[in-house]
Amino acid sequence: MPYRNNYANFKEIKTQTITMDQKDREGQSKKAKLFIRLDKHAQFDENYANFEKIRAENDAKKKEAEVTKQ
Repeated sequence: MPYRNNYANFKEIKTQTITMDQKDREGQSKKAKLFIRLDKHAQFDENYANFEKIRAENDAKKKEAEVTKQ
């Protein structure tokens, strides 16, 4: 299943219990840690290039608006 904008595909999700040292007192505590693995979408490079183009256009418009205000 591709994610929004086709940047990645979901591969795997899992949880693990890890033991952590507590800083404020002696002892250890257990915490859940979530691991999510994604694969690069086949159209990632194309989509990212399009994103960069849109960002550059938006930056140019923003600079133009700032110059107009002054």
